[in-house]
Amino acid sequence: MKFRKLMHRFAPVLLVLTLLVGTLPAAGAAGSSASFAADLARLVEDTHEPYFFGSMKLTLGSRNLEVDGRTIAMDVAPMVEVSTSRVLLPIRYVAEQAGARVDFDSGTQTVLITTPQGEEISCVVGEKAIRLDGVSIASDTPTTAYNNRTYVPIRVVSETLGMEVTWLQESQSILISAPWQTARVLVWSDTQPDTLGAETVLHNGASLWVLQYGSPTQAKEACETLQDRGYTASGDLYIPPVEELTGSNVSASSGHNSWGVDKSAFDEFIEANAGQLTGHALVAVVDTGVDDSISALKGRVVNGRDFVDGDSDPDDEHYHGTHVASTIVDCVGDLDVDILAVRVLDENGGGSTSQVVAGVSYAAEQGADVINLSLGGPKTSSTVLDQAIERAVAKGVTVVVSAGNESSDAKYYCPSHLGTERGVICVGAVDSSDKQAYFSNYGNSVDIKAPGVNIKAYVPGGSLKSLNGTSMSAPHVSAASAVFYLFDHEISPAQVEDALTQSARSGILDLSKAQLPGGSTPVTPEPEKKVVAYTYSVDKLSLAEGETARITVTAQYSDGSTADVTSKSGLYCTDISVATVASDGTVTAKQAGSTYLSMASAAGISIPAPVPVTVTANETPEQPAPSKEIVAYRWSTDRIEITTEESALVSLYAVYNDGTEKDVTKTARLYTTDPAIAEVEGCAVSGRKVGTTLLTFAFAGTSDAGIQVPAPVPVVVSAAQPEPQPETYQRLFWAIKQDNTSVDSAIDSLSLSKGRSVQIAIYGETTSGALVDLTSECVPFSSDESVATIKNGKLTAVGSGTCYLWLKKIPNVELELPPLLLLDVK
Repeated sequence: MKFRKLMHRFAPVLLVLTLLVGTLPAAGAAGSSASFAADLARLVEDTHEPYFFGSMKLTLGSRNLEVDGRTIAMDVAPMVEVSTSRVLLPIRYVAEQAGARVDFDSGTQTVLITTPQGEEISCVVGEKAIRLDGVSIASDTPTTAYNNRTYVPIRVVSETLGMEVTWLQESQSILISAPWQTARVLVWSDTQPDTLGAETVLHNGASLWVLQYGSPTQAKEACETLQDRGYTASGDLYIPPVEELTGSNVSASSGHNSWGVDKSAFDEFIEANAGQLTGHALVAVVDTGVDDSISALKGRVVNGRDFVDGDSDPDDEHYHGTHVASTIVDCVGDLDVDILAVRVLDENGGGSTSQVVAGVSYAAEQGADVINLSLGGPKTSSTVLDQAIERAVAKGVTVVVSAGNESSDAKYYCPSHLGTERGVICVGAVDSSDKQAYFSNYGNSVDIKAPGVNIKAYVPGGSLKSLNGTSMSAPHVSAASAVFYLFDHEISPAQVEDALTQSARSGILDLSKAQLPGGSTPVTPEPEKKVVAYTYSVDKLSLAEGETARITVTAQYSDGSTADVTSKSGLYCTDISVATVASDGTVTAKQAGSTYLSMASAAGISIPAPVPVTVTANETPEQPAPSKEIVAYRWSTDRIEITTEESALVSLYAVYNDGTEKDVTKTARLYTTDPAIAEVEGCAVSGRKVGTTLLTFAFAGTSDAGIQVPAPVPVVVSAAQPEPQPETYQRLFWAIKQDNTSVDSAIDSLSLSKGRSVQIAIYGETTSGALVDLTSECVPFSSDESVATIKNGKLTAVGSGTCYLWLKKIPNVELELPPLLLLDVK
């Protein structure tokens, strides 16, 4: 396998995909799982470029640019243009990190950005329009120069550089991702989608299609077209290497490596229910692979698929996947729980969303009971991965995902945002004192928290390594989920989630009070029975548009018994534009046409032939239209008053003999009797010079007897009054308010004793010499809140040291700002 010289370091605590990957199918039509994996691995490797990145994060007031775990020091910070409230970004830093070249022509004050694909973007300082390959794109905020750096509104980044931007309100941050840089589109469809000129088409034999295009622009346009045509499609996001969060060596008891095993009461629960946990469970670790040669994992690992090297040997060339797998085994001890190794991330921990989607789909097809996804990234372009996970849940697989390590709301990240879906369990991290880890994501998407700080587990070679991260929390919950499948292999993902969350201690995994489905009273386990066949309740459906019908799926077991498994069968229609099917089997006819109803494949069990569904159009007999005639016209107004710089909208309506009206403004020819005073274009009347004219119209049939024609509308045009020009500020300066009203002289440094408070202020001096308090508008802040804090202008010295005071916003980007205010606290 080719080793790429990636510029980014590996880090779980970023705004990047902590370990996120996707699928790519076999070339052309459906190929075998092995050939698809090989084709996908080759495609991902051959199309990789060194400038690919996972995400960037900028924060208002901060000069740090975070790119895939690296912190890049900028000499300026993002800011807000006060007059439009638009966030402006220093474009050179963002563009260069995306592989673009940035040039500045000082003579024309033009910034020229050349993308890696050769597209040219030009921005002229002071102008609102941005040009992409000569095509103008309008903006409500001009390109701005400040401190020798060029600032552009976020829209430039999203519309010209092909990136997607998410505003994180809680942290006042901007999260940038590039879903099109791989020039690859993922489509989730049970039938072959329109390929729209793709250079390479791969199919995994099921629902995943991978379309490779010649450029990011082509991929973006193709994806938008596919979405408009009703397909589930998204870009194939690049996943960068991630940087580890090394933990401390915290001891565990009872012969375990992770202290989380005892803290979560695994041994206590297993001992109390030993006689009932007699089944077998398979947990898929979709990750960097697993080293099955270490003693703790021998005989516990089922080799699955390697979507990185394209073979059936998913060995771990990193360490993350082995650490996750050995944590699961550490939790379940000697119970009959095996690990299905699925490799989707390379030796650096990087890859693509397509590989993750492929891994999730493969694990579900192989009969995994639980899928562990200790990975994540921006929610941008996640719809296909969402579909793969939801299809797995529909097949009865519990999917456990890490919440992410960005110290942010999990709703902004994928797959953690799916924690709100039943059967997808999103896991945050706590330390040994049950305190939420500083790095852990949070919010309504997080279902449960589990040990994730200083978690010790095996890595390739057999040594122990202590790590931090929600990646370490998730395997504790995956292990707990697997235990419930030992009791009842037909348990649903929603039941597993309920059992874990309802027994949680203050939202933290705790099996000491967990109950097996049906209660905790010990029962004699029934002999294991297996599904041998499935049947449908109907062999065909004929519906009219809007009608519904119900189909059920029945499982036949080896002991002769049957059960309704409709809700877990993964029913779907091959053409959802014709008909759809809900999880309870309700089929709804959408429009005339033909489709098929089928269920998700089941490992080792043949499924019945698809059910034909025919939808016929509703035929409504045509009724002869009653005679309808125009009896009058009317204006929407009887008078128009505008200035020479204003326009007014007007409409003309036809009134019919049945009392109805119709807007005929576009078909009537509206005009004024003196166009020098006012002109008409469409439905807009615009003033040209002071005076009075009349608005009237010409329309076929208006002279017919019996049709009432309204009088012309007077149009009065007056002179436009010049808007009062507000005074401008000629300078800003720092000052201290002596009594909250009077202003001391300007200051550029300040010395305070610890514990003292003063009222700090930012004043603007207008051209007339007036002073205006701009403190609330500029939002001053401290560079080190351990030395001093500012709240509502009140500056408080809290600790010895020095720091700077600076501004988050400015009222006019052309102002020369005051220097940083140096504060010395003694």
